[in-house]
Amino acid sequence: YFEMSNIKPGIYYMQASASDDNSLVNGYTLPKLIEFKADGSSLFGSDVKLKTGYTIPYFFSAQNIPATRKTRVPRVEDIAGQTNKLLIGPFHSRITMSVAWYKFKFKSGLNSRFTLEKPLGEISLNEDSEYWIHLTPRRDFPTAMITRMCEVLIDNNNLPCGVEVKTVYKSLGTDSQKAAEATLVSSDGPG
Repeated sequence: YFEMSNIKPGIYYMQASASDDNSLVNGYTLPKLIEFKADGSSLFGSDVKLKTGYTIPYFFSAQNIPATRKTRVPRVEDIAGQTNKLLIGPFHSRITMSVAWYKFKFKSGLNSRFTLEKPLGEISLNEDSEYWIHLTPRRDFPTAMITRMCEVLIDNNNLPCGVEVKTVYKSLGTDSQKAAEATLVSSDGPG
């Protein structure tokens, strides 16, 4: 079991990954949605086994705020769903980003499943001085499938990639909720 002290009640994604230490084997786990309640922060019956050979970063954010934000801690049943994006990067120059995009577009075999979120010329550096290409799936793919596509890109095309996971909360549909959602400032992943 895992005991995590100082974690407030709420909804979290748990993920394990290998260290950035090059002497260790790369690995990751798919993010697992967990809920901590007020009665404790222990997680029983969860085995952690890393899938070796890959280092796939995940970026988490919310598309909207939970409808219950002011009245209680959000619960799993407050989630309407999630959206996932494939991210290619990070890159430290526009040239390497452009080469990677054309490699993805013409050699990966995955191009027909995604649309480019922004034209390459409009992609700007993020706070870590990196460029990331955001690809929106043409249909909803679960996190595991987007992650598998990322593995294929790493194996077959030597393209670095990551996965953006956005949680979508159920809306109450009230005017105050809509106003709160309109003012929400959330991360759009790494770029």
